[in-house]
Amino acid sequence: IQANLPFEESSARFNPLAIISYEVKDNINTYIKYATGYRSGGASSRSLTFRSFGPEDNISYELGMKGVFLDRMRINAAAYIMERTGSQVDFSQVAYDPVTKSSRNTLETMNAPGITEIKGLEIDSTIAITENLVIKGAYTYTNTLVPDTINPFKNQLQPVFIVFTPENVYNLAIDYTTYKTFAWHEATSLNKS
Repeated sequence: IQANLPFEESSARFNPLAIISYEVKDNINTYIKYATGYRSGGASSRSLTFRSFGPEDNISYELGMKGVFLDRMRINAAAYIMERTGSQVDFSQVAYDPVTKSSRNTLETMNAPGITEIKGLEIDSTIAITENLVIKGAYTYTNTLVPDTINPFKNQLQPVFIVFTPENVYNLAIDYTTYKTFAWHEATSLNKS
Protein backbone atom coordinates (compact mmCIF):
# COMPACT_ATOMS: atom_id res chain seq x y z
CA ILE A 1 0.00 0.00 0.00
CA GLN A 2 1.41 3.37 -0.97
CA ALA A 3 0.32 6.68 0.44
CA ASN A 4 1.04 10.17 -0.74
CA LEU A 5 2.12 12.00 2.41
CA PRO A 6 3.84 15.20 1.32
CA PHE A 7 5.91 17.05 3.87
CA GLU A 8 7.57 20.44 3.68
CA GLU A 9 9.23 22.41 6.47
CA SER A 10 11.41 25.45 6.04
CA SER A 11 12.77 27.84 8.67
CA ALA A 12 15.82 29.94 9.40
CA ARG A 13 17.14 31.38 12.65
CA PHE A 14 19.87 33.62 14.02
CA ASN A 15 20.71 32.58 17.59
CA PRO A 16 23.05 34.97 19.42
CA LEU A 17 24.80 34.28 22.72
CA ALA A 18 26.49 36.82 24.99
CA ILE A 19 28.47 36.36 28.22
CA ILE A 20 29.83 39.06 30.51
CA SER A 21 32.19 37.79 33.20
CA TYR A 22 33.89 39.59 36.05
CA GLU A 23 36.76 38.27 38.13
CA VAL A 24 36.05 39.44 41.69
CA LYS A 25 39.36 37.97 42.94
CA ASP A 26 41.99 35.66 41.46
CA ASN A 27 39.91 32.63 42.45
CA ILE A 28 36.33 33.97 42.17
CA ASN A 29 34.62 34.53 38.83
CA THR A 30 31.06 35.75 38.26
CA TYR A 31 29.12 35.87 34.98
CA ILE A 32 25.88 36.84 33.31
CA LYS A 33 24.81 34.89 30.23
CA TYR A 34 22.16 35.53 27.60
CA ALA A 35 21.57 32.73 25.11
CA THR A 36 19.10 31.79 22.42
CA GLY A 37 18.54 28.36 20.97
CA TYR A 38 16.54 26.64 18.30
CA ARG A 39 15.32 23.13 17.50
CA SER A 40 14.02 22.61 13.98
CA GLY A 41 10.56 21.37 13.13
CA GLY A 42 9.86 18.22 11.19
CA ALA A 43 7.67 15.15 11.15
CA SER A 44 7.90 11.93 13.16
CA SER A 45 8.65 8.73 11.25
CA ARG A 46 6.41 6.93 13.77
CA SER A 47 3.40 9.07 12.85
CA LEU A 48 0.63 7.54 10.76
CA THR A 49 -0.07 10.85 9.06
CA PHE A 50 3.42 12.45 9.06
CA ARG A 51 1.79 15.49 10.62
CA SER A 52 4.38 18.26 10.62
CA PHE A 53 5.35 20.23 13.71
CA GLY A 54 7.02 23.61 13.89
CA PRO A 55 10.35 24.70 15.35
CA GLU A 56 11.03 25.40 19.00
CA ASP A 57 12.77 28.62 20.06
CA ASN A 58 14.49 29.23 23.38
CA ILE A 59 15.71 32.32 25.23
CA SER A 60 17.62 31.92 28.50
CA TYR A 61 19.19 34.15 31.13
CA GLU A 62 21.78 32.84 33.59
CA LEU A 63 23.63 34.34 36.54
CA GLY A 64 26.50 32.35 38.00
CA MET A 65 29.61 32.17 40.14
CA LYS A 66 32.64 29.86 40.21
CA GLY A 67 35.09 30.12 43.06
CA VAL A 68 37.77 28.49 45.19
CA PHE A 69 37.79 29.32 48.90
CA LEU A 70 40.38 28.62 51.62
CA ASP A 71 42.39 26.64 49.01
CA ARG A 72 40.24 23.61 49.87
CA MET A 73 36.72 24.31 48.69
CA ARG A 74 35.40 24.81 45.16
CA ILE A 75 31.84 26.11 44.73
CA ASN A 76 29.94 26.61 41.46
CA ALA A 77 26.46 28.13 41.49
CA ALA A 78 24.05 29.22 38.76
CA ALA A 79 20.45 30.43 38.58
CA TYR A 80 18.62 30.55 35.27
CA ILE A 81 15.32 31.32 33.59
CA MET A 82 14.31 29.91 30.21
CA GLU A 83 11.40 30.74 27.95
CA ARG A 84 10.55 28.30 25.19
CA THR A 85 8.15 29.16 22.39
CA GLY A 86 6.55 26.27 20.50
CA SER A 87 7.80 23.51 22.83
CA GLN A 88 7.76 20.18 20.98
CA VAL A 89 5.64 17.70 22.92
CA ASP A 90 5.39 13.99 22.02
CA PHE A 91 2.15 12.04 22.39
CA SER A 92 2.17 8.29 21.91
CA GLN A 93 -0.50 5.67 21.54
CA VAL A 94 -0.07 1.91 21.45
CA ALA A 95 -2.70 0.18 19.34
CA TYR A 96 -3.19 -3.23 17.75
CA ASP A 97 -2.46 -3.32 14.00
CA PRO A 98 -4.65 -5.98 12.30
CA VAL A 99 -2.44 -6.01 9.19
CA THR A 100 0.79 -6.94 10.99
CA LYS A 101 -1.07 -8.65 13.85
CA SER A 102 1.07 -6.82 16.40
CA SER A 103 1.01 -3.73 18.54
CA ARG A 104 2.20 -0.48 17.03
CA ASN A 105 3.43 2.57 18.95
CA THR A 106 2.32 5.66 17.07
CA LEU A 107 3.96 8.98 17.92
CA GLU A 108 2.67 12.46 17.15
CA THR A 109 4.65 15.61 17.99
CA MET A 110 2.75 18.82 18.67
CA ASN A 111 3.86 22.36 19.47
CA ALA A 112 2.66 23.57 22.86
CA PRO A 113 0.86 26.91 22.62
CA GLY A 114 2.32 29.98 24.27
CA ILE A 115 5.50 29.99 26.33
CA THR A 116 7.02 27.18 28.37
CA GLU A 117 8.75 28.54 31.48
CA ILE A 118 11.72 26.76 33.05
CA LYS A 119 13.44 28.12 36.16
CA GLY A 120 16.30 26.52 37.99
CA LEU A 121 19.18 26.64 40.40
CA GLU A 122 22.33 24.52 40.37
CA ILE A 123 24.98 24.33 43.10
CA ASP A 124 27.93 21.96 43.30
CA SER A 125 30.87 21.88 45.67
CA THR A 126 34.06 19.94 46.24
CA ILE A 127 35.76 20.08 49.64
CA ALA A 128 39.20 18.60 50.30
CA ILE A 129 39.05 17.60 53.97
CA THR A 130 42.56 16.14 53.81
CA GLU A 131 44.95 15.28 51.00
CA ASN A 132 43.26 11.86 50.78
CA LEU A 133 39.63 12.65 51.66
CA VAL A 134 37.39 14.66 49.30
CA ILE A 135 33.65 15.28 49.68
CA LYS A 136 31.54 16.29 46.69
CA GLY A 137 27.95 17.49 46.76
CA ALA A 138 25.47 18.92 44.29
CA TYR A 139 21.89 20.14 44.29
CA THR A 140 19.65 21.03 41.34
CA TYR A 141 16.21 22.60 41.50
CA THR A 142 14.09 22.81 38.33
CA ASN A 143 10.59 24.23 38.00
CA THR A 144 8.82 23.75 34.66
CA LEU A 145 5.49 24.98 33.41
CA VAL A 146 4.36 23.78 29.98
CA PRO A 147 1.02 25.07 28.66
CA ASP A 148 -1.71 22.45 28.20
CA THR A 149 -1.40 21.01 24.69
CA ILE A 150 -3.88 19.29 22.37
CA ASN A 151 -3.50 15.50 22.43
CA PRO A 152 -4.06 14.57 18.76
CA PHE A 153 -5.29 11.08 19.66
CA LYS A 154 -8.04 12.45 21.93
CA ASN A 155 -8.46 15.85 20.22
CA GLN A 156 -8.53 17.66 23.56
CA LEU A 157 -6.29 19.82 25.73
CA GLN A 158 -4.15 17.85 28.16
CA PRO A 159 -1.64 18.78 30.89
CA VAL A 160 1.92 17.94 29.81
CA PHE A 161 5.38 17.97 31.43
CA ILE A 162 9.04 17.73 30.50
CA VAL A 163 10.19 14.12 30.88
CA PHE A 164 13.25 13.10 32.93
CA THR A 165 13.25 16.47 34.74
CA PRO A 166 12.64 16.01 38.48
CA GLU A 167 12.07 19.10 40.59
CA ASN A 168 14.88 18.30 43.08
CA VAL A 169 18.08 16.33 42.53
CA TYR A 170 20.70 15.70 45.25
CA ASN A 171 24.12 14.10 44.81
CA LEU A 172 26.73 13.27 47.44
CA ALA A 173 30.06 11.48 46.98
CA ILE A 174 32.98 10.74 49.27
CA ASP A 175 36.36 9.90 47.72
CA TYR A 176 39.13 8.45 49.82
CA THR A 177 42.42 7.70 48.08
CA THR A 178 45.25 5.63 49.53
CA TYR A 179 48.69 5.16 48.07
CA LYS A 180 50.71 1.97 48.35
CA THR A 181 54.42 2.01 47.63
CA PHE A 182 55.65 -0.75 45.40
CA ALA A 183 59.35 -1.47 45.61
CA TRP A 184 61.35 -2.45 42.54
CA HIS A 185 62.66 -5.67 44.21
CA GLU A 186 59.03 -6.77 44.77
CA ALA A 187 58.32 -6.35 41.04
CA THR A 188 61.42 -8.37 40.00
CA SER A 189 60.59 -11.17 42.46
CA LEU A 190 57.06 -11.35 41.02
CA ASN A 191 58.49 -11.77 37.51
CA LYS A 192 60.67 -14.71 38.61
CA SER A 193 57.78 -16.75 40.01
